[in-house]
Amino acid sequence: MAKHKKLKVLLCSLYGRSGMLQYASQLANALSKNINVFVLIPDYSDTSLFDKKVNLIRVKAPPNVMKTAMLTVNPIHISRIIRKMKEANPDIIHFLDNHPWYLLFLPHFKNKKLFVTQHDVIPHKGENIRGKITILVNKALNRKAQKIIVHGEKLKKELSDSMPEQKIIIFPHGDYSFFLRWKKKNVKEEQGTLLFFGRILHYKGLDILLKALEKVRKQVCFKLIIAGEGDLNPYQELITKELKPSIEIINRYIPENEVPEYFQRASIIVLPYREASQSGVIPIAYAFKKAVICTNVGSLPEVIDNNRTGILIEPENPELLAKSIVCLLNDKRKRKKLGQAGYLKMKKELSWDSIASRLVKQYEQAS
Repeated sequence: MAKHKKLKVLLCSLYGRSGMLQYASQLANALSKNINVFVLIPDYSDTSLFDKKVNLIRVKAPPNVMKTAMLTVNPIHISRIIRKMKEANPDIIHFLDNHPWYLLFLPHFKNKKLFVTQHDVIPHKGENIRGKITILVNKALNRKAQKIIVHGEKLKKELSDSMPEQKIIIFPHGDYSFFLRWKKKNVKEEQGTLLFFGRILHYKGLDILLKALEKVRKQVCFKLIIAGEGDLNPYQELITKELKPSIEIINRYIPENEVPEYFQRASIIVLPYREASQSGVIPIAYAFKKAVICTNVGSLPEVIDNNRTGILIEPENPELLAKSIVCLLNDKRKRKKLGQAGYLKMKKELSWDSIASRLVKQYEQAS
């Protein structure tokens, strides 16, 4: 692709850690090979994920919604952020999440072309305060945007009920093979190990997995690693005295350099979600050539080829989940085949360079 030196794009990503930071950094790195890229991120974000070509604008923006609301009442702070954005003088402003401060930014950039990436068209169940904020911010951004990016055909259909279909474009959730840089030479797969990874929220179905494991333990030996931050209190009764010896819990935020260890140790990555839009856990699993068991919800089936790169099952069915786990734990050959196919799918279909190339064309058409 030819260089587009005059095109400047400002990516805004104020939920600046974990999956959102990983997404923003990999997209920015790929875009920076061809255009001038600026990224608005919080000052607590890990900047090592970004290439040197990317111009970072770091601002104070806490991840906690209530703390964010408190800072919002400081007009001087908001004005400073807006001034920094204007100094970048971008042709395109692309909001990569739905941080509430974007509502304050919009009136100051009426003449700019706006893009929005909407990871969640509908808020997840149980996200009461954040869910209401999500709806409010999404509506405002969608009205102003030239293009709205979603990560699946099902999400596009959901959004087209309230938005003109021509405004909505589909891009895949990109390749997360950058995690391989922290792969540990001395860490090997621990046979029979299941991994539940990421923030612990009701919609992700940890309780469903624990119920399934009550059935699994009667048929095969296993170990479950639960790695991620969140409230585990609702699950304590399900971690029975029989299950407890087989469960390892790392209940905290997992920094990027620690992530590979858990995927390397695992035999199977389990996503027993009640509902979902997309998930960064799947491309990480693909990067480490791991078999995936996932529920058929949201746009997840669009990145998992059933019985080829992973196993898809119906949601909220502990019996079926248990059966799938037992079958895959007993079939090492199939696990390896699924993992290899997932890795090849990631390389072929989830390339950030390919995503960036298509996105630059969209930017050019809008500018």
